[in-house]
Amino acid sequence: MSRAFSALLNLGLVSAMLVPAAAYAQTASSLPSSTSSVPSSVSSLPSDTAATALTVSLPASMTAQAGSQFVLPLTVSEGKGIGSFAISVIYDPSKVTYVKTEASTDTQGFKFVDGELDADGGLKERIIGGSSATKIDKSGQAVLAQITFTAHSTASGDLTFKLNNPLDDISTATLQNGTVTIGAAAVSSTPSSSAPASSVPSSLSSTPEISSTAAPTVAAPDALNQTGPGATLALLAVALALSFALHRRRAA
Repeated sequence: MSRAFSALLNLGLVSAMLVPAAAYAQTASSLPSSTSSVPSSVSSLPSDTAATALTVSLPASMTAQAGSQFVLPLTVSEGKGIGSFAISVIYDPSKVTYVKTEASTDTQGFKFVDGELDADGGLKERIIGGSSATKIDKSGQAVLAQITFTAHSTASGDLTFKLNNPLDDISTATLQNGTVTIGAAAVSSTPSSSAPASSVPSSLSSTPEISSTAAPTVAAPDALNQTGPGATLALLAVALALSFALHRRRAA
């Protein structure tokens, strides 16, 4: 037999080889499981869903008077980081008229654009957008825009303003529609132009009596019924008498 084969038959040598093999097996079984020692990447990383859970809304309940203007604030639940947005507001043009869209204190410096489309059922869809190179740096609720409408003088009841199609930094937002209750227009009372009787001075209620002085009566002599020179003298006498009477009246 060869020397190598004789070595394999040597029991002492085999035993010497088995001892370190058994020791290695025990050492391997004592090692910790790699699965249990490595932290789960899913549980340790923050969720991105919470960061994008925005809500954009209009007032759920507000009141306005027929014939007057009212303002709808467009609100987002978390404003920080918003630098660009667009959204549609669907409304009933037979009840209200769109006036304008303006920035709020949270969106000063934003540039706004808007346009209008026809919607189903005779409604209108006002598209509003705003953008700025400087994003909103406010944590928590923020007002994106102030939207002004005028209620028609004949409008009444509850009106729904529906939000639709959010884009850009609010594209994942949950939308909450607004409701405005239109009440009757305020009636202004006009004061009566006629003054009460007690305020009229008593001196104006009566007209002062104007006394008249009757002109003296001058009896015409019978000579007026005559003709000729005697009649002429009689006329002169009457004229003198009238002149005298008028002179006395003026003197008095």
